[in-house]
Amino acid sequence: MIAYATEESVDDEFELLENAELVHHALGQLSLEHREVLTLRFLEDLSVEEISEVVGCSEGTTKSRVHYGKLAMRTIIEKERANG
Repeated sequence: MIAYATEESVDDEFELLENAELVHHALGQLSLEHREVLTLRFLEDLSVEEISEVVGCSEGTTKSRVHYGKLAMRTIIEKERANG
């Protein structure tokens, strides 16, 4: 069976590409601590406990860094979308 790209599927691919670029751009603007925990959490799929062991801090600190890192990323992405 041959799958044909519809205009909608092509638009979806461009949206995903744009989102990936925004995410990488936003990650690059975060502090090292936030970038590190978000990368381990969402790209490496580690648990809070595992991240705590890797970065050498408490689970509470890890949860805090994930939370504030996500807020910072959201702010950066929203600003980029508003400007772009």
